[in-house]
Amino acid sequence: MNTEKEQNIIACTPVKSRTSTLINNSRSASSPNIKEQINEFIHSTSILRPSSAPSVDVHDNYMALTSKREKKLNHFFGEKTPFDISINEIEVSGLKAILQSKVPLCYFLCSLLEDVCSENLFFFLEALEFEKNKDFNAEEQKESAIYIYETYLSRKSCLEINIDEKVHNDIHKFIQNINSNTSYEEISECFKNARKSVYQLMEGSFAKFHKSSYFEIMKKELGNSPFYKDERMVAVCKLRDYIMKNDNNNKQNPTNQLTKYHEVISILIHQFTKSILDIDFNEKDIFFLHGRGYYS
Repeated sequence: MNTEKEQNIIACTPVKSRTSTLINNSRSASSPNIKEQINEFIHSTSILRPSSAPSVDVHDNYMALTSKREKKLNHFFGEKTPFDISINEIEVSGLKAILQSKVPLCYFLCSLLEDVCSENLFFFLEALEFEKNKDFNAEEQKESAIYIYETYLSRKSCLEINIDEKVHNDIHKFIQNINSNTSYEEISECFKNARKSVYQLMEGSFAKFHKSSYFEIMKKELGNSPFYKDERMVAVCKLRDYIMKNDNNNKQNPTNQLTKYHEVISILIHQFTKSILDIDFNEKDIFFLHGRGYYS
């Protein structure tokens, strides 16, 4: 890695405080209708609804099985393998499979971004990670719960997820009343019902994705191997292209009410590629974290 190359890399490191500030500021007095505009975009999209309500527990059981399978592969090879979910498995198992994938999940995210409902996926992943995390101390757990609430459930957030009113109100009351007597288990499960609601929404989104050009492109570019290397860069390029396109649109229309929304989405996309693929990028370069390579 040469010095000149290092100077060209500007790592975009999203942090919770910056995200929360952008989200809450996007509802300023100067843009009172941003929520209505975003909702108009979301609800104008034709989403196929499943005939029967899917269970998020099916996903969680599938997640446990695939995690065991990945651990066995890592143990067999003696190191972490680039294991992923194959396209065949996604076609057979649907949403629960693609949510456990890494590279294919980027293509699904592209579809959600186009339909202006990517907040469903971002919330689902963050809420799931929150439930699984057993390393929080009491204060960290409370802060993380409040962060997720303010980011995805607050009425002031431009990323407010569209869930049942009762589920929303129950979570609101719970967050407001967290105290020293609230158990660790209660807090870790506080978003479970919201995650169930969002899972149902994403079933509809996945049905649309499965019939879209994104799915055909994914099949063509990834093939059917459960091991992806260079394909990771190709997938990240698509997300980078989305950000750059919206950055250009924002420059041309700086007063657009959706500008702040896209700024927040950009931060979350960076966070997504870093946590899921261990890759970050800027407008010039895509690079592995921990100094493992570049792609321009």
